[in-house]
Amino acid sequence: FTVARVRRDLPNRSSVGGLFVNRQGTGSLAPADDYNRTYAVDARWGIGQNGLVQGFVGRTQTPGRTGRDHALSLSTRYDSEAWRVISGYQENGEDFNPEVGFLRRRDGFRKFDFGLNNTSRPNGFLKFQELRPHMSFTRFWTLDRIMESSFLHLHFQGEFEDSSSAGIALDVRSEEVFEEFTVSGIAIPPGRYDFNEVQY
Repeated sequence: FTVARVRRDLPNRSSVGGLFVNRQGTGSLAPADDYNRTYAVDARWGIGQNGLVQGFVGRTQTPGRTGRDHALSLSTRYDSEAWRVISGYQENGEDFNPEVGFLRRRDGFRKFDFGLNNTSRPNGFLKFQELRPHMSFTRFWTLDRIMESSFLHLHFQGEFEDSSSAGIALDVRSEEVFEEFTVSGIAIPPGRYDFNEVQY
């Protein structure tokens, strides 16, 4: 096993770097194609005091896998005293295969996410001393642009002057089932399933 990482810090929270990971079978019984390699470059760029853009591009090399073996990610972030805004895009090919490591989701995907948070301290509004409304959205697609799963979270949260808090949240979900499976003996057929949740 070999893992090599280099990184150069730059001004204003910026940096550039690279990664190489290798797993190689050794010994007289190891076949010549018993290896897996990962290559990646990454960077981040600080914009002013509040902005940040970061991302990476990588690929793996696995004998017998001839499909798309890339991965890439690009995200942005803005942080201030009152606002936080994040967004990002990630894509993994169906044959991206980092054997020295793990993947949270296999078979290739495209993912987009977005988040918005606000923090305010109102003066005399229903005895709230702080309001923290926020939302987030995440959606996955297959590489053929078929929606796999979607999650929208809307949340209004507040803290009162006595430090107690209250809030309400709405979650809107969608899931695409591609192959039938069973739960407690009940067959779940392929199709799109939409459902909502409310939390207090």
